[in-house]
Amino acid sequence: MSSVKENFRKCVNFLERVSISPCCLRDVETRLNDLLVFLSSHEALVDAHLTAFFTDNLWETLVPVEWRTELERLTDDESTLLSTEKCKGLVRSPSLVEFVADCRRLSLTCDRDTVVEFSDALRTEERAKFAMSEKKRHEVNRMTDFLGFLTNSVDINQAIDVGSGRGYLSESLATNCRLKVVGLDSKEGNTRSAEKRNRLVERMCKQEIGQRVCSFLPMTETVDAHSDDARVFLDRLAKEHPGVLDSSQSTALVGLHTCGQLSCTIQDVFLAAPQFKLLCYVGCCYHLESDDRSTFPRSSFLKGKHATLSKTARNYCQTARERRNAKPGVTSDSLFYRAALQWIIVKQLGGCPDRFQVGKLYGECDGFVDYVEKSLRKNGMSYSLTVVEIQAIHRELKGQQRLIDRFRHLQAMLASCVESMILLDRLCCLMQSENVTHAFIVPLFDDVVSPRNKAIVAFRR
Repeated sequence: MSSVKENFRKCVNFLERVSISPCCLRDVETRLNDLLVFLSSHEALVDAHLTAFFTDNLWETLVPVEWRTELERLTDDESTLLSTEKCKGLVRSPSLVEFVADCRRLSLTCDRDTVVEFSDALRTEERAKFAMSEKKRHEVNRMTDFLGFLTNSVDINQAIDVGSGRGYLSESLATNCRLKVVGLDSKEGNTRSAEKRNRLVERMCKQEIGQRVCSFLPMTETVDAHSDDARVFLDRLAKEHPGVLDSSQSTALVGLHTCGQLSCTIQDVFLAAPQFKLLCYVGCCYHLESDDRSTFPRSSFLKGKHATLSKTARNYCQTARERRNAKPGVTSDSLFYRAALQWIIVKQLGGCPDRFQVGKLYGECDGFVDYVEKSLRKNGMSYSLTVVEIQAIHRELKGQQRLIDRFRHLQAMLASCVESMILLDRLCCLMQSENVTHAFIVPLFDDVVSPRNKAIVAFRR
């Protein structure tokens, strides 16, 4: 027993060292309050939609004139450094420097030393190799090592992988961490794919490296803490599959990129079911969460502040700022095309109809003229513009494309703050529970490879 306590103490010390979140509830609430005040003061910029960049003249109406002067003279390479400490040497506007400093101070970011220490501590190896992309392999390798460290520290030997998809993480946990794993996914097609992949990986491992794969159990199950009593949730699974789960044993509840509403559900189940002693998940797709205030705010602190987040703000949380900064000078033509198309619809065609959708049409088009014509036909809009007229509009607006890029840099910095508020709100909700002893936010993945890289970890009393 003493060795288990010692391992847990070392685990908590490590997490406190690498965590990018405050470690006490009062400090979390203070950060949340600062974020709420800061984002409220820039609400118009947070909620601005780039589709209306030209029609609503967003550059001049939302960006202060002294900021515009500074941003317009920056090169593409220099603009990618705005969110860094080098900003002070690039711009002279005190208010812009203060804005960048506030974004950096309030966002959940980590410095290079923390990343190196975290990587060295986990010593990630090439574990998962078969039938997955480079990005997925990176995520599965990192989370496997991390969960192996956590479960060893608290003496847990079984886990439920929520939103398991094709079973990438489940299979890796079963094989490399020797955990009993049940993978739950709401879609039957994913369950069948997971079963097929598990057989394929087992065969490939035997053929190529002579290693036996420990199979996991994929199941089709909708996880809902409200419709299915979370207290008997694990008991039911254990009775249905006695050889896989033991309801008398402590269990880890995990998820790799739990999409939208599922991130909140997994926390609800963890808090409601005493069998779950460890929670570890990485959320994503904030824009797919419901707007009924069941997903934000989660904490009583922000509920008391009547905090809200718009759909647009949630969408911008998906901004991969670090990935964009890794490719300086690259401006998304698709965003420019869409904003220019909106200008044509509003200024030339009399207005935009309801439910106007372009989707991923940009990748199917050969230039701007083709994009405009296909978009209008797709939405049943008649037009009399000639090719020459469309080309002239493109030339007129093209010179402002770099301003869209600068505008996006400002919004990307605010998006980091919005994501930080969402994650800290979830952390605060966990910390407010008397059954939770410790809770952390940890930068788990390389944020260029996997922009949604922050894991929420909690231990139950």
